[in-house]
Amino acid sequence: MKKYIFEIVFLFIILSIKSQNLYPIKMENGDVDNAILIKDTTFGPTSAPVNQGYIIEFSGNTKTDSLYIEKEHHSVWYKFYAKYTGELTFDIIPQNINDDYDFMLFKFNDSSFFRKITLKETRPIRSNISRNDRETQSITGISSLANRNFVFSGVGATYSKSISVKENELYYLLLDNVYKNGEGHTIIFHYNLNTLLEGIELAFTNINFKPDSDVILESSNPDLEKLLKILIENPTMKIQIQGHVNDPIINNMKKDYNTRLFDQELSEKRAKSVLNYLVINGVNRDRLTFKGYGNTRMIYPNAKTEAAFKMNRRVSVVIMSI
Repeated sequence: MKKYIFEIVFLFIILSIKSQNLYPIKMENGDVDNAILIKDTTFGPTSAPVNQGYIIEFSGNTKTDSLYIEKEHHSVWYKFYAKYTGELTFDIIPQNINDDYDFMLFKFNDSSFFRKITLKETRPIRSNISRNDRETQSITGISSLANRNFVFSGVGATYSKSISVKENELYYLLLDNVYKNGEGHTIIFHYNLNTLLEGIELAFTNINFKPDSDVILESSNPDLEKLLKILIENPTMKIQIQGHVNDPIINNMKKDYNTRLFDQELSEKRAKSVLNYLVINGVNRDRLTFKGYGNTRMIYPNAKTEAAFKMNRRVSVVIMSI
């Protein structure tokens, strides 16, 4: 039994260490033909973009241009295939709220795409070049609540409008950080709940907890009610509730076993708190499972502000079956 427990703890340590590694962005990733392929709905955290790459694809544009960034500063290209047919939204979350990430989103058409990018013959389908808003953690992206396809430079909306996608369509995404000595970022993709499919992580970013506790904050009620409504409207759906804790550390090897076990147990308790809420409000227990991830899936691995701590203290919800 002791050997079994030791193996579990050891595996947890390894997973925790790996989770803190930043995905390395190289200089060549600043060029569209060396875009990084994103395979999952969550990507990052990354290292900081190095510079403009070997080729400067964008320069000389005006600050009032709502389609294109004025020029490249510290950029990285990504590409991804739409996982499902439906409405796509995403969040670009900087590791440092002082960073100002602009983005342009392009739909791939044919083999002439790369040439047309450098000649500005391909228009982005979405872009957001607005100034970062520290009050919202400088997060940007596309959202179903936004009403503009393009947002130009200066103070403006931090999100552009969501898009409709079809499964396996190819998209290219350029991120550009205006400031020097910046840090990396995390990208999270979401698919509209009208296209509920197995394996989708539902976007509930405001189910949060008191520090070192499984007590749910009152500010979580709107998201809890949304989750409850989804389960009521889809009576055969089964979900897994995944718990997370905030425990940013520089060197995981310095953490003792007791601390790691506390993180693991607390993350499980948080997931179970949400499960209990759903059961109390009429959801059949057989439709619900829960799992704790400790601090291995923090949105902000190097969190320094209370707002970032709060986002790490959360649960996520994954559809297991419809």
